[in-house]
Amino acid sequence: MPWPTSPPSPLEPAAAACLERARSAVLNVLLAAGLGIAVSGFLLRGRERGTLWKRPEPARRGLFFGLLGLAISSHVVRRAGDAANRSAGREVEPGPRFARFQRSRLLASGLAALAVPLGLAYGWLIDPGLPAVCPFWVAALGLGFLAYPRAGALEGPDPLNAPDRPDPNEPTA
Repeated sequence: MPWPTSPPSPLEPAAAACLERARSAVLNVLLAAGLGIAVSGFLLRGRERGTLWKRPEPARRGLFFGLLGLAISSHVVRRAGDAANRSAGREVEPGPRFARFQRSRLLASGLAALAVPLGLAYGWLIDPGLPAVCPFWVAALGLGFLAYPRAGALEGPDPLNAPDRPDPNEPTA
């Protein structure tokens, strides 16, 4: 029985190759995040609840604000790369556009993966319980999956302003 093949891509070959490279890179980062979650779970499983400080509230707030900062920066990097690609459209050479796309997706997933060591620090210093560390792990995987490039991500300009559609901001006669 032959291996199933993916349906033909409407993208040009260079864009399809870029998409595959970006997907592979993001999946590698997600795999590393998953391994980091497994290792941190192993390290925290026998740890007693306790802290290194008498008052852990400032550290708790700092680590959660760090998680919030990672989430926001990952989202901003991903959206900025998408916006730059859409604004460049097809007028710019595809090479720099594809490289920018790959970098933005890889950087967004890398920033998301940084939530795993942040969660390990939270579990080691404040609370090693699963309900306490789980938001860090879920954020790492969720933001990493959001950075995974979809098929339509490289189709060029904003689909709402495609040539066959009039610009909604233009006055009509």
